[in-house]
Amino acid sequence: MQRIEVKNFGPLKDVEIDITNIVVLIGESASGKSTLAKLVYFFNNLKDEIFRIIQDELSKKTNVGNNLITISALSELIYNQYIKSFGFSLIKGSKVCAIYGQIVDGILENQFTIDFREQDGRVESNEIKNILRKILEDCYLIIEEIKVKRNEISPDFKIIGKLETNLQAQIYRFFYDLTDSLYIPAGRTFSSSLTESMRNSLIKSISDASKDHVVGEFGDIDLLIMIEFLDYVSKLKERLKNKTFEYLIDRINSPLQLNVNTIQNAEKLATKILKGKYKNIDGFEYINVDDDLFISIENTSSGQQEVLRIVQEIFLSITIGRPCFRIIEEPEVHLFPNSQKSLVELFSILSNGTNTNNHEIKSSKSIITTHSPYILASFNNLMYAGKIGIENKKINPSLWIHQNQIRAYKLENGIAQDIIDYELGLIKNEEIDEASRIINEEFDFIDNLQ
Repeated sequence: MQRIEVKNFGPLKDVEIDITNIVVLIGESASGKSTLAKLVYFFNNLKDEIFRIIQDELSKKTNVGNNLITISALSELIYNQYIKSFGFSLIKGSKVCAIYGQIVDGILENQFTIDFREQDGRVESNEIKNILRKILEDCYLIIEEIKVKRNEISPDFKIIGKLETNLQAQIYRFFYDLTDSLYIPAGRTFSSSLTESMRNSLIKSISDASKDHVVGEFGDIDLLIMIEFLDYVSKLKERLKNKTFEYLIDRINSPLQLNVNTIQNAEKLATKILKGKYKNIDGFEYINVDDDLFISIENTSSGQQEVLRIVQEIFLSITIGRPCFRIIEEPEVHLFPNSQKSLVELFSILSNGTNTNNHEIKSSKSIITTHSPYILASFNNLMYAGKIGIENKKINPSLWIHQNQIRAYKLENGIAQDIIDYELGLIKNEEIDEASRIINEEFDFIDNLQ
């Protein structure tokens, strides 16, 4: 479980949100949805950053005996990454912290905090050095074993790789989160037409720009997100090479709490959203509209191209049981309302497959930023189905969403307002209907002018 608290960070003045299986963020443009999403992503990535830094230091030949990276140096690297990611224009005068813990009987326990605060031009943290010290203490035996194995005359890198995997898992457990991080940005269409050589060239250009970037007013979190997304798309296409979604179902090896019928329903939803069956032939992607008609991805509609990576990621997570912490910007872009509804149902299947109290740290989590009332209304329908429960015959139980699975916030005037009515167990209707209400009031005003 993770809770994010933000004060005076760009458009965010005083914000506090809980991270559950599904978090929906709404608000007008420039209200701070993306800024908040990127902060959550940074904090969720801290475990990966700490592992990477330790792994890099262990790989250096000079690291023998007790000459591991110091706590001060490690914390300095993390401070610098925070500054480089966001720049001083957002950080100035701010305080941002993430509270990590484990949910026990609905209560956040065993928690610890990592915060960053700016004061007099310097980023500080009261807790981070103690946290890093505790991580290194917990991982001491694994680290020492890796150092010994690396220092052998003929290192066995297969054994070293297994030890590093154990080290990563230990750090992940410390953060009560065993998920991989993934940020799927808006404007995903371009990823459909990139060849591998174009991707490599683009990543190199972005990486060079990031390396040359001098820390100043503006950060490069968007560059880092773009590099990671492009890398993810490349691995995704390779993983799906000469495979279909049906192929994945036939060879299912998922530990998720889902039966085959539910996963087949997920495949039907994916086909409905994409308006055809996904095919990957020697690395080239197509939508099979009917038996004889294959349309290459770059020639499909903008809606199909925008949603493709989202559908692929969710379906892969369902079938192979890979827990993931995903942040998705505007999943509704260029999609008709019916497809938005189906996409929400796909999110719900994934959430239900990983929402077990015994494995909370393995649960997949999805943070969605949206402008769409259809996305909100679709979630509300599934929450209502979950509330009615066994009496409900209309909606399949694999789609039900229970109140503990979801949080919804409206960002406005620098604060995050919780828009769930916990008495009713639903998203407040006035938030879903607000745009329609304003338009209808304007129509009534014009009508009264007659």
